[in-house]
Amino acid sequence: MKLVFQLNDKGPKPTQFQQGMQAAIDKVANSSDFKYTAVTSHIPYSEQAAELFSRPLMRFTSVRHPVARVHSHFIQTLCFWTAVRQGWKPFAPLNTSGPAGPSACDSGDDSTYMQLATANDTVEHRYDFARKHFQQNLMYWYMRGDVRGVEAAADQYDFIFVSERMNEALVIFMLQYGLTYEDIAYLPSKVRTGKYKTAKDMPQHLNDYILSVNQHDMQLWTLANTRLDEKKAELIDACGADIVSAALEAFEQLLDEIRAECSDYQRWYEEHGFDGPYTYSGSPGIGDESGLGFRCVRHVTRQFIAGARSVGGSTAGALPGKGIV
Repeated sequence: MKLVFQLNDKGPKPTQFQQGMQAAIDKVANSSDFKYTAVTSHIPYSEQAAELFSRPLMRFTSVRHPVARVHSHFIQTLCFWTAVRQGWKPFAPLNTSGPAGPSACDSGDDSTYMQLATANDTVEHRYDFARKHFQQNLMYWYMRGDVRGVEAAADQYDFIFVSERMNEALVIFMLQYGLTYEDIAYLPSKVRTGKYKTAKDMPQHLNDYILSVNQHDMQLWTLANTRLDEKKAELIDACGADIVSAALEAFEQLLDEIRAECSDYQRWYEEHGFDGPYTYSGSPGIGDESGLGFRCVRHVTRQFIAGARSVGGSTAGALPGKGIV
């Protein structure tokens, strides 16, 4: 079965916005042979926009601890504008002359922009950032749409991922909906561990302030963790604890293999006779980060699945899954 999210063609003549959305979705849907198409963006949730798509339609999102999110967003904003001032072109193709591409602050060992940005990182700057109204309860405002209240906002989604438990959540998502590792495997586009100061490096009074002005986000994060625990418990009851545990362990092993072979995905593409696309969108210049190096990721994942099935055991039993919904 091929599932593609499309705009509903019933009703009045499509608006220019609807036509643009349809064109973008068609481009993504035709760029690969995956069975499922996920449409993602950094925009607030809109029930009216969701209604433009035909069914079946799944709504999912992710949350992060609000203190960690504010600190991370501060660094992202600081690094982005530092890079722009240095002449970086964030949305230009990689073959553009000069620094370009989507990940100026995440280019492996070359962290020039990140170093420049963090040189101007102070506690006072972080306080100023956290005081901005836009930064307060940002996840809640993005998720709630037209409803009010944390539970009502969360109830609009079929699944909420938790950033601090992302791999675990992806495996739960896979098992619940009958997917395979090929549907959830990924190559990280951002690796910033150790490159900037996080919440644990900040004074407690700053972290306490951030938490005090982000109570809706904190409640949302707590609720998302509770619901993820409930989904995991349902899976353990339906599939057995061994299957769930083995599936997560195998996924972590798969991600290690993907990082080892696909981190330099452009080199891998050249060695295997591909000149693109580097992302799901099919944009030749990586204007979109979704599905970074997906051909390599898919190749490694298929080999991993074939190997696991040939070995057998509990991990092989968790691979295809029929799901519980």
